[in-house]
Amino acid sequence: MLTIHAEEKDDKVLIPKKEFDELLFKLKTIEPCNVVHDDFSDLVETSSKSTDFWMNDVDDEVWNNA
Repeated sequence: MLTIHAEEKDDKVLIPKKEFDELLFKLKTIEPCNVVHDDFSDLVETSSKSTDFWMNDVDDEVWNNA
């Protein structure tokens, strides 16, 4: 049985190329497949975006002049 490590990002599903090629081959031969979803991808994406508030020129100027 084939195992696919899929990752969801921006309304798309990302699959490593090697696994994608194997998936296409398996689908042609109609063999069973197993798809694994990375449950932590949304947390990683959120944590990387949540630091955007630090990029604030007005706040930097106020703190630099304090």
